[in-house]
Amino acid sequence: MATRYFTGDAGAAQGLNYTRTVSLSGGSALSDIRTDSVVAYAFMSTNAYTNTYQVRARLLNSSGGTLAEVTRTDIKFNSSNYTGATWEFDFGTAFNQNDIASISFFGLNEASKIFVKSTQSVAVNYTPITLCTAPTAASVAPSLCENDPTLSASGAAGGSANAITGYEIQYAESADGTSYGAWTALKTISTTGASLSTTVTLPSVRAYSRKYRLRTLGAAGSGYYSDWKETNAIKRNSLPTAPTSFTAAPEVYVSGEITLTYSGAADPDENLSTHNVQYATKSGIEAWSAWANLTNGITAHTPTLSPGQSIKYRVRAVDALGAVSDWLESNSCVKNTAPAAPTVNYPQVGQTIYNSRPRLLVTLGADPEGHTQRPVTSGFTSSRADGLTTGAKIVLRRTNAAGAGAVGYSIKSADQYNEESTAATGSLTYTAPSFTDANIAGGTTRIKAAHVNELRTMVNTIRQYYGLSAVVWAETITAGVTKSRGWKAHVIELQQAISDVVTLVNGWDAVSTVNQIAAFTWITPGVKPSAAVMNQIRQVITWL
Repeated sequence: MATRYFTGDAGAAQGLNYTRTVSLSGGSALSDIRTDSVVAYAFMSTNAYTNTYQVRARLLNSSGGTLAEVTRTDIKFNSSNYTGATWEFDFGTAFNQNDIASISFFGLNEASKIFVKSTQSVAVNYTPITLCTAPTAASVAPSLCENDPTLSASGAAGGSANAITGYEIQYAESADGTSYGAWTALKTISTTGASLSTTVTLPSVRAYSRKYRLRTLGAAGSGYYSDWKETNAIKRNSLPTAPTSFTAAPEVYVSGEITLTYSGAADPDENLSTHNVQYATKSGIEAWSAWANLTNGITAHTPTLSPGQSIKYRVRAVDALGAVSDWLESNSCVKNTAPAAPTVNYPQVGQTIYNSRPRLLVTLGADPEGHTQRPVTSGFTSSRADGLTTGAKIVLRRTNAAGAGAVGYSIKSADQYNEESTAATGSLTYTAPSFTDANIAGGTTRIKAAHVNELRTMVNTIRQYYGLSAVVWAETITAGVTKSRGWKAHVIELQQAISDVVTLVNGWDAVSTVNQIAAFTWITPGVKPSAAVMNQIRQVITWL
């Protein structure tokens, strides 16, 4: 702290029953200071030291105007100092000390008995004002930001008579991280601390950079702020780009996992972190469900789907700061639906056949997705094994000879994804043929009504097996009554009735010849009964 003195000479003692003004002088005017106190040192005397005096002192400017006024009511001399003593008058600091030109005194009681005399002085105690000091360290972190970064600074200091009152912060922005625009005011922080930590705003545009600067503010005003301290630059995080490819496989889902394959995402800041993956489902023509989250970065998903229900996925890239790209949707996958059960058209349940390797005439059911099918059965061989479509007609035949009696079957169809239908089940009866006269020998065995009638019965049994109507024979054959001249017509009837069966069986699967009845040529019957003709019919019955 320094002191400037103003002094003046009051001359010989002057009673304070009048206002006594003393001119003062005090050297050059001062600037850039803080006035700490202004104290007048008044030299006064009395001729009645038993009194207590009241004196008013005023500091005046060059125009006689009052700068400050102080009244003391406690001035009391004693026998040792009544001829002259110095009294202090403290005027405070609420005025410009450079305006001091004079000081006046006036007594408020017994004024004719107190005097001002000799040298009068006024001491102006002051402190020169110095600038604040900028922070010695200032930085902004993180350098790549998704949210507002934090500016930290330390090492600031106030100046003399210039305590810290806060900090002013500005920013400059750049599109390329090299060329920065003009400094722009950001905010002012009020604090008395020598350090600070505060959030600052990001650039308004992604991928733009910002740097900041700050200066220390002081109580002495803007003329005494510190210089600027500049920080490092930060960059606003760029959004990653979405994946360019996303597939979910298989498109027809049976069981297990759906594999999710996505690629092509990129991040301009090279901080790609993971991928968000979601899924949605729907049934039939319903709307898709709300998206549901899966584990980040997942590449395989085991869904819970009902037959015919669909699922799709979407993916987006996520960078290390949590910024996300747009979504990219995958194809949809559908839960495979089993085909309908095949239909065993022939035989009807419980029918009888005389072939130890009986045939089944089957039509495949519909597949909701239009997938190809294959028959699934045990103990039977199909005329076609695979690649079948809805409505395909196939012939199944017993792989090995059956024993006499009931022959059961269970037939399913499986689509190309091995989804199996329910089974078509049933049974038929295999009866080994039993003929009158097991061997009809030519020229030896006489052909009888029983021979023809049992063939008629068997043929109609076979026709019923294949869903054909029973033949109403043109003539009833009665032993001992029916003439042999009708034999030829009777045989031709049998042959035709059997040929109907051959036509049905061999025409059932128009694509494959497997399991067809082997081709043969009927023996043309003559007028007379023939053992060869009869034996051929007997044999053909076992082929049907």
